[in-house]
Amino acid sequence: MKTTSNDHATIVLVNWNGATDTIACLRSIQRLKVKDDQLSVVIVDNASADTSVCQITSELLDTGYAVSARNISREEVERVISETWFESSRHPAHDICVVSARQNLGFAAGNNIGFRIAMAVKQPCFMWHLNNDTEVAP
Repeated sequence: MKTTSNDHATIVLVNWNGATDTIACLRSIQRLKVKDDQLSVVIVDNASADTSVCQITSELLDTGYAVSARNISREEVERVISETWFESSRHPAHDICVVSARQNLGFAAGNNIGFRIAMAVKQPCFMWHLNNDTEVAP
């Protein structure tokens, strides 16, 4: 499902051992006042050594998302991009994709993976990088 609307935005979050911050950021994103199907979120976990991915996906499941987290290596990015990630993570207002890197690729590479997935799948007009410790106003 590719969105071609001129007002679609994708938020990219990179997480590394920061589930508490990422969850707070996601909760603030969920309160954004946007029309249905105009916002998607890509979360790239950079091989957290803790239970971040489990905590984040549990939070999403608790708030009504159908979550499919994927564990990928740098070499698998192209294959992952070709899949329709957002189909399995639908929520009435937002799409969310959780990607778990098998190794810490670094902050910039984590963002690039998120941007590439968003561009391939959703083709947003706007890309919004947020640090995972950011909380946004509605």
